[in-house]
Amino acid sequence: MNRITEALILFEEIANSKWFKQTSIILFLNKRDLFAEKICEVPFRVERERFDDFKGPYVEPGTPSATVGTPEHKQCYDAAAGYLKEQFLTKNKGGKEIYVHITCATDTKNVEVVFNA
Repeated sequence: MNRITEALILFEEIANSKWFKQTSIILFLNKRDLFAEKICEVPFRVERERFDDFKGPYVEPGTPSATVGTPEHKQCYDAAAGYLKEQFLTKNKGGKEIYVHITCATDTKNVEVVFNA
């Protein structure tokens, strides 16, 4: 089991806990910079192992999609990050409000935007 799978399980337990029935949740998906690099090195979708229903686009080694900062990589990153966001949101069985922020804690402008939201 990888860390994303563990995080999804834990989030589902917390989001649907009787202790938080009346509570909105702020979900921080942190380390977006590391995630952007990681999808260049490790396939995001692995058939019959994880994220079988992810439709892409995918990072393909040796193409511009595998270079952080290119428009092709941004499309792949946005698709994968959006997919993960939806995975977390679908764990909310009670219909409560969940505010999702994809962040990089070392990016002070990003943190400022989040806390001013």
